[in-house]
Amino acid sequence: MPKRPPIPFRPQPNPQTLRDELLEYIQKEGFGLFQCEPMGVPVDQAIWWDYRVRPDYKEFFEAAKACGAKLIYFFEQTFTELEIERVEMNLEIALLPEDERRTMLRRLADFRGYIDFLCRVGVGFEVNNRMHWYDVYAPWFFEYLDLAEESKPLGGGFDPDLDDFDDDDLDDDDDDEPPPFGRRYHRN
Repeated sequence: MPKRPPIPFRPQPNPQTLRDELLEYIQKEGFGLFQCEPMGVPVDQAIWWDYRVRPDYKEFFEAAKACGAKLIYFFEQTFTELEIERVEMNLEIALLPEDERRTMLRRLADFRGYIDFLCRVGVGFEVNNRMHWYDVYAPWFFEYLDLAEESKPLGGGFDPDLDDFDDDDLDDDDDDEPPPFGRRYHRN
């Protein structure tokens, strides 16, 4: 089988600039717009546009038109303090050497300058119960995602949204029941 030539490096556009261009293009082309949450983007049954090979979002919209799509799903993700806090919580419970933990915390501190910046923007359309997505990440966000993954302790990381531990559970009033042990963790 012939070897595929390497894909040339193409810098990704600024998500904020791309966001504005996408919204303008959607309106200009007469698509309906449905604003959705980035975490609500379904990944099973999804088909992702290969941005590295075809970076022009207009080609994606041409494909949408060819499939008869009338509604475009749009999402944007802003980098927040919560992303940093989740990594900090993971680092608190991770079994890492102290020097490695400090290095990771210093790397994490560098991302505070990106709080309130768009880190991801995307559009999608549905055809035959399959979602087709075009999304772009800020280049620095890939570095953050790598750090977040490195910070996860074995067995997954801490997710405050799943934390069902309550300080009231520590009351010593009920000696019949054992105290709660730990918190719930994702098993990704």
